[in-house]
Amino acid sequence: MCLRKDDLFDGVAQTPPLEIKMGPTSLDYTNLTTSFDGNYSAPPTEVFSGDVNVPAAVGPGTPKDFDFCIPFTQQYVHTPGSNVIIEVVNTSATSIGQPRDACADTAPACTTSRAFAFSATAENAALVSGGGLVMKFQSPPPPAPINPVNKDECKLGGWADFGFRNQGQCIKLIETGVDPRV
Repeated sequence: MCLRKDDLFDGVAQTPPLEIKMGPTSLDYTNLTTSFDGNYSAPPTEVFSGDVNVPAAVGPGTPKDFDFCIPFTQQYVHTPGSNVIIEVVNTSATSIGQPRDACADTAPACTTSRAFAFSATAENAALVSGGGLVMKFQSPPPPAPINPVNKDECKLGGWADFGFRNQGQCIKLIETGVDPRV
């Protein structure tokens, strides 16, 4: 999950401990409630827990300035047909505001909302308001294909385990080094 610096305000560098959860909701930005757990339509998945090195945000931002990303440590598979909740909990004893780009509920294209509290253990939001952070999600690249080492691994259907359409493709890779899967 990548965030970009705010277009108006600066922020200092910091390393807060964060817990991030994601989950589906049948609600939308117009009817989010103050109950954190009650907003989910299924149990959330913790996708990250740990310290995050947030760089200083200096100068005005632009839509291209996604200046830092938080790599998830757990995969989240989203439920089709539902909206998504991204819950970020800062568990540090002292929290410094870190301005990040957000859309405002006054902007017609802003279809997000936020519920927030001032305690990491709060069960209910102090306030629900329109607008929310601008985020970009990046998927990791697919893993490189695993290749057979010799022709015997291509026999008896073994070619299918490596993602080939047939045994001939598997053997061709062994003989020529050219991968017909790509």
